[in-house]
Amino acid sequence: MTLLLQQGYQQYAQVLTHYFEEQPQPQHFPDRNRTSRVAPVGDAYLALRGLNKQLWHLLYMRDEIHPTPHGTWLQSCILFATLFPHEPIPNYDPKFWTFHRETNKKDDGEEPSTLLSMGYPTPTEQEAHELRELAWRVVTTGAATAAPMQKG
Repeated sequence: MTLLLQQGYQQYAQVLTHYFEEQPQPQHFPDRNRTSRVAPVGDAYLALRGLNKQLWHLLYMRDEIHPTPHGTWLQSCILFATLFPHEPIPNYDPKFWTFHRETNKKDDGEEPSTLLSMGYPTPTEQEAHELRELAWRVVTTGAATAAPMQKG
């Protein structure tokens, strides 16, 4: 993501926040925070590139644009942490990919063309954990560098 694109997202969020602040508070969500937020997916990709280039390469399909299962997992963690900043990101369950595959079979039982059938691996539990922790650090600290948290 370019710096100009990131700045545009932030400006858009500010405009939306200002707009929503001027609107009457909805009765069905009386205590809802109406501040717009930007999910920092680009910051997480950038941080991972600096921290673990080998894992970063697993985020993109061969076209270098679309996400692989690794990229999809990182994006989902970023979105979850942005939408629910006070909740821990759910743990990774590798069975998700099997479930997705089984529920999307064609009527004739033929496997659909999926990222898995195209040779893109799913994250290992260790990779998924690293991506999950990175997502949490980027969202909660706002740091694109997102150095690993110190344990202890």
